[in-house]
Amino acid sequence: MATKPAPRKPVVTQVELEVVLGTAEHAVGKLVYLRNGPRQFSQFSYFDARLNDSRYFDISPDLVKGSGYQLRKAPTQDDSDRWREVARSPDVGLLEAELELFAPAFEHPELDEARVLAT
Repeated sequence: MATKPAPRKPVVTQVELEVVLGTAEHAVGKLVYLRNGPRQFSQFSYFDARLNDSRYFDISPDLVKGSGYQLRKAPTQDDSDRWREVARSPDVGLLEAELELFAPAFEHPELDEARVLAT
């Protein structure tokens, strides 16, 4: 009589990253990514020093000023394609000259490769 193999437990992956801005690498907060089988999510928390900085701005419309972790929705193709529009909006207010400083974060070949892997 054959026995059934034991069910495989899903592989759990957790990655914690420090999020920085610009070439000066100003520390902004911590991003935690968790994948448990097909389920995945991420959460973000601003560092207290960032919250108290007079130059503070939300790094994303869905990550508002506040302490503690915030659930981070997965970016969509539309979000990353519209980054310049969002950056120029009154909520962010970047100048045209400043946009080029952020371009490498949103416009690079690895982003396209990641999109393919995510599907």
